[in-house]
Amino acid sequence: MQNFSHPFSHSRIFRWRRTYRNLKRTRQILTTFLKYGFEDVLERVRVRYFVRWRQKFQKKPLPEVHVLHPAARLRLAFAELGPTFIKLGQLLSTRPDLVPPVFVREFGKLRDEAAPLPPEVILQQIQREFGKKPEELFAEFDPQPLASASISQVHHARLHDGTEVAVKIKRPNIHRTVEDDLAILHDLAALLTRYLPELQLYDPMGIIEEFDKSIHREMDFLLEARNIERFRRNFRTSSFLVVPRVFWDYTTESVLTMEYLRGKKFSELMDEGISQELRQKITREGSKVLLDQIFEHGFFHADPHPGNILLLPDGRLALLDYGMMGNIDPDLREALSDFLYGITKKDIDLIVRKLRDITHFPEDLDERRLKIDLADFIDRYYDIPIRQLTFDQLTNDLLAISRSHRIAIPADFVLLLRALVISEGLIRQLDPDFNLIEQVRPIAM
Repeated sequence: MQNFSHPFSHSRIFRWRRTYRNLKRTRQILTTFLKYGFEDVLERVRVRYFVRWRQKFQKKPLPEVHVLHPAARLRLAFAELGPTFIKLGQLLSTRPDLVPPVFVREFGKLRDEAAPLPPEVILQQIQREFGKKPEELFAEFDPQPLASASISQVHHARLHDGTEVAVKIKRPNIHRTVEDDLAILHDLAALLTRYLPELQLYDPMGIIEEFDKSIHREMDFLLEARNIERFRRNFRTSSFLVVPRVFWDYTTESVLTMEYLRGKKFSELMDEGISQELRQKITREGSKVLLDQIFEHGFFHADPHPGNILLLPDGRLALLDYGMMGNIDPDLREALSDFLYGITKKDIDLIVRKLRDITHFPEDLDERRLKIDLADFIDRYYDIPIRQLTFDQLTNDLLAISRSHRIAIPADFVLLLRALVISEGLIRQLDPDFNLIEQVRPIAM
């Protein structure tokens, strides 16, 4: 029988299916935004079918959300919409240069937790990746996860030679879910840019493009494995920091197998209390590790929150989760040093020149106004003893200036500032008298 099917019929079917999925998902996203009180935004961006959906969902109002700040309502909507939106909110919580502080605080509350997958799903995922049953790969494999998040979950296992490992396994079909959501987010960002000119200050299209790259990096476990190996090489001579080994024979783009490290997380330590001697050791050695990452290696762990820091039984520290890393090249390090030097000398012209090197100025920048704001910033801190200064204070004020002048700061530089602020907060929990700025100043100069 003659085949009269179109030569591109399979691709057409695929596109139709994806379009249908996107339409269903778009409706779910928009109705969730309606649920949390963003009907005015949807009206302004002229979303098709909005009026019909609004009429339907007004029958199920959530009147309590209207007493909440828009940042809180958006955070609730993101949490309900699942993995992609939770990750977007978490990214925005790291970009105080792009979004107002109240949104940064609200998005910082988003927790990337998910119900564990059934054991048979995880076992099938391993077999798909390696072509072998889990019992052939591992001497032992615990189907109950140590942790479960929206992108992946982590399991304890033991190799046939007795080595304990942590196996990070990507959730099946997560790529398709993320790609569908990204397509919709790109469309929504374009609508926001076109119809809400007041949001152009925050560059919706740029945010989604950065997020697109970020989430694809996070879903590539081979990239994370290479990050671990590079970090491990950088600190191979350290007597204080432990970086887990990667087991490449058990690692793919969707499965990452690394050394299992036993210890207590930083958050647990603070609950239990630790000796003054150990506090001082962690503070002293930990700050050295942090500054070596930045000023010696130019490759740093960008998410040093308490859950990613482990104190081993022998008193050494280990860092976990290498999905979010930052790079600071030599030119940027030099420009940063000159920038800090300009602040100490109150040299506004040098500060502006180095800001121009580090960041991207808008074409219509009012440089005179910028110099006035920077002079006010320096005067505010100039006579304060350095022991009383914190990265948190300095960073918040500098980023407020950058937002008001629409100065675009490189993502890695913002990650660096965030890593310094988080690390400073942890260090001050251990030793309130320790000042990280005092440690940075001689190195940066």
